[in-house]
Amino acid sequence: MPGHYGYHFLNNCNMKKGSIKIKKGSRHDLLLENMASAGFSIIYSLSNEQVASVTEMETIVPDGLQDGDPVKVHFSITALHTGVAKITFNETQEWDKDYKPIPIYELDVTVI
Repeated sequence: MPGHYGYHFLNNCNMKKGSIKIKKGSRHDLLLENMASAGFSIIYSLSNEQVASVTEMETIVPDGLQDGDPVKVHFSITALHTGVAKITFNETQEWDKDYKPIPIYELDVTVI
């Protein structure tokens, strides 16, 4: 599927960034597009696990999904303690050890 691979890379070559301020104890929901039907998954790294936690909730698959179509992945971010954290989401093919993850979204979290 070389066409899908190129399309995927072009769509995600410019990492998007965002920021949120949330109150301690509250939750923020985030939906990210993913090429799961083409073998990709989303992994994340969290800079400060004392400030926030991230949970992958569900994958939302549209009706009539075909190979190469995107799905949406629902993540929940919970504010644990006052402070700041950075979450970086990467799209990868975990089964391919030579595949370098592509950063697709970076979220700065401030818990107040």
